[in-house]
Amino acid sequence: MARRRRKVRRTFACPNCGADVPVGAAVCRECGSDHTTGWSEDTLYDGLDLPDPGYGPEEPAPRRSRFPWRAIAIGMVVLFVLIVILHRI
Repeated sequence: MARRRRKVRRTFACPNCGADVPVGAAVCRECGSDHTTGWSEDTLYDGLDLPDPGYGPEEPAPRRSRFPWRAIAIGMVVLFVLIVILHRI
């Protein structure tokens, strides 16, 4: 019984999207980048309008509405106590 040997395909990770790309491929199958648009270190981030992390004005966090849950709970307890007291009279 003869064993078939599988060809081991060598791959590298696409620096643009991280997909496995066979060595010698012209383009990445996932994102379409090639040596001139994404595999070259010089052109890796060209043309991307990325924000600078840690620089520029920060947007304030949205304010949550302050619904008076505590006041409503206290009012319900007081009302319950009053009902119990008035019911006993």
